[in-house]
Amino acid sequence: MEVRVLTEETLSYFENYVPEDIAENIGRLYYRGYLTVEGPEETGGIVWKETPASAPSGPACHIVWFRAQEEEAGGLLLSVCRDSIRHNSVKKIKVSLPAKTSHREKELLEAAGFEMALMEADEAVAPISDFLEIGFMKKNRTFDTIRPLRSATHSEYVQAIKRMTRHGYFGRCEDLNYLPKAFFENNVSCFCEENGGINGLLLCHKKPSGRMEIELLAAVGADYQKLILGMINQALKSAAALYPPETEIIIDRHNLATLALGEKLVPGRLGMPIYLGERTEAGRNTEEE
Repeated sequence: MEVRVLTEETLSYFENYVPEDIAENIGRLYYRGYLTVEGPEETGGIVWKETPASAPSGPACHIVWFRAQEEEAGGLLLSVCRDSIRHNSVKKIKVSLPAKTSHREKELLEAAGFEMALMEADEAVAPISDFLEIGFMKKNRTFDTIRPLRSATHSEYVQAIKRMTRHGYFGRCEDLNYLPKAFFENNVSCFCEENGGINGLLLCHKKPSGRMEIELLAAVGADYQKLILGMINQALKSAAALYPPETEIIIDRHNLATLALGEKLVPGRLGMPIYLGERTEAGRNTEEE
């Protein structure tokens, strides 16, 4: 069985094996991917996000996709991941997988020392049509200072990113400083500019599957709450004008602030069942398996 690295160049050979919303991350800073093959057939695959000490969250490893049709394939892929993080001072490997399709992988991870649990995903998903029924969306919350991202110059975009990251706002993108403007849906994403400076930014990314995810939602200043609601209002109404009502929007709820916002936007909406797990790694110079 052979282990092959996933790159932007080799992805085309495996486009029917790697999910499209996972595959689009190959080539981004911090993302690593490998496949196992036997002859002409794929037998497993893994993609993880590995951040160094210099990243906003510090050294970390999160497996975002793992598939193993054979025990040998799963073992090889996990070994490749562990070998990689040994050089990065990562103490724990975290993993999250859809529960519906990952029973075999859960067992392999548990056999490899991961503590696994059935949990609810942080992400809530709802169609655009559901958002338009929310009370505050029916109110006119237009701001003359909020503009679609498509109207921003390259300089304004860079300025907006720098200001948000300087305040510690990276959203779901550890690599935010490296992402081009074209990565985001420019007609739905928006920003707020007041007194010659950008003080609010909503960045939405359209995935290959057609789903859209709010990657960053941040504002600074005394009126930041009003600006956040104003940007959400404009972004969702723009999405409704451009896309079918069944188009799904993903809202992340990874902390108390985003949890509260998620409850306002999609009240009572549950995240999909996932297997969430982690494994604590031994010291960097040990060879414990």
